[in-house]
Amino acid sequence: MTDTRDREPIGSYIRWQGYRIGQLTIATNLILGLSVAALGFLVTLILNPENHSQLDSLLARLGVVVSMLFVGGSIVLGVWLVLNRMGSFRATARVARLKEENEPKAEIDTYRFRYKAFDGLTWYLFYSQVWAFAIGIALAFLSIVLPAASAFLSCNNG
Repeated sequence: MTDTRDREPIGSYIRWQGYRIGQLTIATNLILGLSVAALGFLVTLILNPENHSQLDSLLARLGVVVSMLFVGGSIVLGVWLVLNRMGSFRATARVARLKEENEPKAEIDTYRFRYKAFDGLTWYLFYSQVWAFAIGIALAFLSIVLPAASAFLSCNNG
């Protein structure tokens, strides 16, 4: 059996690490953009009096408000994630610079501890952002689309 690692070019881990960081950035920005758009839609829905007939029940109104809280929370988590990633990149760059300058290990370890702390928080923030967005969109769907579909179907049957 041949070991495929022997055929991997040197630096492939660094290349794949770059892809992973890039994909995380794209996914974070996608969820952040969708969250801002969803919050804009929900605010417009509430502020426009013509739409109030779609929100005729207290449950539908409550669902929209809670949906807005989750989508807003997703935005806050997304911004926090971006700032967290920037802190991680700064600390990582500082470690690389200190290594190049042959600085003492204690100083390097200080920044290494920082970027490890940032990196540990990154995935928690990302998954929290995604879940907050998903819950917010699901609540919006249940609060707006299902009652509207029910009303539409009952009008056609009567």
